[in-house]
Amino acid sequence: MWHRLGKDDFDRTNELMSIPSFESRVWGVCQEYELQELPQAAGAGTLPYQLVPKYTFSPEQEDKWSMYKPLEDTPDLFLKFAKLYEHDGSIEPLVEWIHRYGVLGTGSSQGWRKTEKLGTFRWVVSRAAGILALYETVLNDDGEEARSLILGEFHQLGLRWYKQHKLPPQGIDLRSAADVPRDVAVALISETVEQDHDGDYLAYALWGIVTEVDFVVNSLCHPNLDLGTGRDRSDPTKVKASWSFGTLLAAMFLQMYWLIAAAGDVTRCRYCRRIISLTPPQPGHRKTRQDKKYCDDACRQRHHYHTKTKPKRQGYLD
Repeated sequence: MWHRLGKDDFDRTNELMSIPSFESRVWGVCQEYELQELPQAAGAGTLPYQLVPKYTFSPEQEDKWSMYKPLEDTPDLFLKFAKLYEHDGSIEPLVEWIHRYGVLGTGSSQGWRKTEKLGTFRWVVSRAAGILALYETVLNDDGEEARSLILGEFHQLGLRWYKQHKLPPQGIDLRSAADVPRDVAVALISETVEQDHDGDYLAYALWGIVTEVDFVVNSLCHPNLDLGTGRDRSDPTKVKASWSFGTLLAAMFLQMYWLIAAAGDVTRCRYCRRIISLTPPQPGHRKTRQDKKYCDDACRQRHHYHTKTKPKRQGYLD
């Protein structure tokens, strides 16, 4: 059975990787963003628009902004972001997402205003969707699907991983993955998978995912120790751990980082492939049995039915 990562997976690993007294930083969302058209010379691609906050973040217009904690309030934000990939080419879902969660924080600034180019936003959506889809192939041990995605739908992501660690052959410009002909990209990726990963596309996928997620988190996310306030500033029991992040994109990648890092503390149900926690989510809770193989009795019975009563289907994950 193929398992797709869902909200429960992100919720569970967010609990597993957070610690007592965990707090996270906030991110601001403007009440309204203005859609501005960009000149084609600005490298806007097929979406020559950008969004800019209409109001300043100031005491006078504080009521025009709302604040939230991405890591706590929306632990599956990486998943919500990646799902934008499923929409058609219209800009409405992108604009709606930004109005709800804010800009990614990676764009340029117009004075106090952080802009968001929709062309760049769409590419980052594709990047997140590729990371998520390929990580699912790793979890499901599906090398054929990994190969199909890396050389097909997400070949630009596969080429991105290639060019971060390889010198391009003479005469090939890899400065923009989108400008490289697909047959050239496929040839380069196939060669490096054969040479560096013994032809194992799952190994290449996991290496690329871990490398990229680790780079973003190490570059833009930082753990902090926060003192209490007032008299509590001298009380060691009031010190709290927190995470700061330079951009909203970094906060989302931290969620994916936790999901990947939790692999050592979770097992997966033999039937539905969902995560089974082996670590108590809260201090004082009883630890899950290390040999637990199913989410519950229902999954145990379904697994028995499909493996004992019915013949195995090709590709079924035991």
